Amino acid sequence: MTAPAGNSGLQSLDFRGVELADCPQRRQLDEVRETFAALSEDSLLYPFRVRRGFPSPGTPLRGWYGEGLFNNLGQFFTLYARIYAATGDERFAAKARRLLDGWAETIDESGYFFDATGAGAKEYSYDKLVCGLLDIHEYVSHDDALAILRRISEWMRRYGDRGRRYAWNGLGPLEWYTLPEYLLRAYTVTGDPLYRELADAYFYDDFYAALLERDVDALMRRADEVHRFYQAHSHLNALNSAAARYEVTGERKFLDAAVAGYDFMRATQTYATGMFGPLESFAKPWQLAEVVHSEVGHAEVSCPSWAMMRLVRHLVELTGAARYGDWMELNLYNGVGAAPPTRADGRATQYFADYGLDGARKTWGLEWSCCSATNPINMAEYVNQIYYAGPEGLCVCLYLPSRVRRRIGDAELRLTQRTEFPVSETVEFDVALDRPVRAALSFRIPGWLTAPAVLTVNGAPARTRPRDGWAALDREWRDGDRVTLTLPMGVDVLPVIPGYDGPVAVRHGPVVLVEPRPEGTRRLSLDDVAAVAGSLTRTSDTTLEFTGTAADGRTVRLLPYFAVEPDVPYAMHFDDDGGRVPHGDVDYNDAADWEMVDIQVFVLTRRRTYAASETPGAFFRTEFDGTGVLWAGYRSPLAGFADVFIDGRFVERVTQLAGSELPAFLWRATGLAPGRHELKVVVVGAAPEGSRGVQVNVKHVRGVA
Repeated sequence: MTAPAGNSGLQSLDFRGVELADCPQRRQLDEVRETFAALSEDSLLYPFRVRRGFPSPGTPLRGWYGEGLFNNLGQFFTLYARIYAATGDERFAAKARRLLDGWAETIDESGYFFDATGAGAKEYSYDKLVCGLLDIHEYVSHDDALAILRRISEWMRRYGDRGRRYAWNGLGPLEWYTLPEYLLRAYTVTGDPLYRELADAYFYDDFYAALLERDVDALMRRADEVHRFYQAHSHLNALNSAAARYEVTGERKFLDAAVAGYDFMRATQTYATGMFGPLESFAKPWQLAEVVHSEVGHAEVSCPSWAMMRLVRHLVELTGAARYGDWMELNLYNGVGAAPPTRADGRATQYFADYGLDGARKTWGLEWSCCSATNPINMAEYVNQIYYAGPEGLCVCLYLPSRVRRRIGDAELRLTQRTEFPVSETVEFDVALDRPVRAALSFRIPGWLTAPAVLTVNGAPARTRPRDGWAALDREWRDGDRVTLTLPMGVDVLPVIPGYDGPVAVRHGPVVLVEPRPEGTRRLSLDDVAAVAGSLTRTSDTTLEFTGTAADGRTVRLLPYFAVEPDVPYAMHFDDDGGRVPHGDVDYNDAADWEMVDIQVFVLTRRRTYAASETPGAFFRTEFDGTGVLWAGYRSPLAGFADVFIDGRFVERVTQLAGSELPAFLWRATGLAPGRHELKVVVVGAAPEGSRGVQVNVKHVRGVA
């Protein structure tokens, strides 16, 4: 095993000695554990056995898993190994061993290891298998896992696609840039240079260089230049590859890239929930706000949570800074922690989460997609994110009922965390020791506090030493000591984009609050939300439910997003119309040239509506007030060129081209003189290279100041 080159001294406990006690997150984990304990290994192995012509008992899984395009068997290795590590449930160790043994029998003599002849996303499937085999080796101690990993890696060295296409969205080398993280982990575990060679072959240097410029517009243009978009959660995974590179080599630029990527995500890409990826893509400036008005697919949940959890762990370990734990905390209550566990039919909630203005719902996603497996992986990972060990003692990163056992010097520490947080502001820690010991117990101080945190030891105020966002209690500890931590919480009204006249959300501490409200009932305006926040009263000591008074005197009820059941309507964001002109109200040169599209798009839960034209010379135009303008629409593989004019003057030629019809499109112009202006967009009738059409579309237009 090679020694890591870069580390702050903090280390995740890697499940060792940690037990998650009764709490909503533990109940999530227990529910999903029973679901996946009942899943037959024969069903998972079915397509692999069919490919080889072997007897294939069991019922094949439906959905993506069974279609041969996005097989994610490796994630099942990971979920079984990690649920075993998190709970000690021997059923999962046994299932991991049987599943691995059964799959190994289907690998060809050549090393070909996929579920179908001509599998379409080899890098994608291989990436999951590398992680899964390492997890089975480390947590289940399967003797053959590393040998099998080397065998399939030799095949990938011969036949993998090393084209390193920037922001690639298609099949073929799908998500190739995620590979180095696990390959470098394999190199660290084995010391085998094969894995270092493969990691180097898939490294995403251009993306890291773009991140280090810390220029959002330049970063987004880089993908536009190749007519693609940044698939959001897989590009977050690419940050994990940068962090892993720093861990192995100690080259500072890779840590800097991971930190720059984290800062980019938190500053420009995340909602109040902490989640991100509207319509699977990174958002351009202003786009996070605009899609709240036009879409239902505001954030992926399960797969992005798994990427986020790993990045948080990497950065806490590599920098020693507590601030990264704040993102994980938001996920705990508003991301995967607000999502019911995967059902027995393989459906996980919320391929996309709906953060809309009214009639939003938590909906059940696709059968046996990638989310079906990452959902339980995330729930096991809760256990891995609570505590970090350091040279001075123990750091508490998440406030969850739990127990941890850890040797510190010559003493054995048993720390019990008791809390109803976030329903309560108080967290208590009971210290049990077999002998006194000098050590530091450190506690993450969240960024959302409304007043300083208060720490007491045995009822007396305690002096703490601040360090990288932790409050450290450095003292001699004795058996029976008790620490009490109070984290003052209040209500924040958070704009989607700070300084932008647009939608806002309401958060109490780390918990996003929503208004239970069916579609078609009166929305809260920005004035209403300000009035509600100023009058908010908590209605129960045992739940986070509140009432407040709107500007018009209505009583408004707010409750935690995590408390909303699937298919119950709610509103998470609140806004005025803000000068948006919907596509039905803009002026068209000739209605016959424009189709009013009403279409169902794959993975979305509502139909999409917009106007589109392929007629050369056709145009739409509208007047707007402000110093800038936004044109919202959709990316498309059928997109052609459009010429954009403001006040009769040509501005530029643009295209909405991308390899998928899913992501949103946003064009903007700023720096105009205050006042009234006209936007005109003309269909050129010519196609950029790689397009299958000449279409131009519009969802809405908005003037901005």
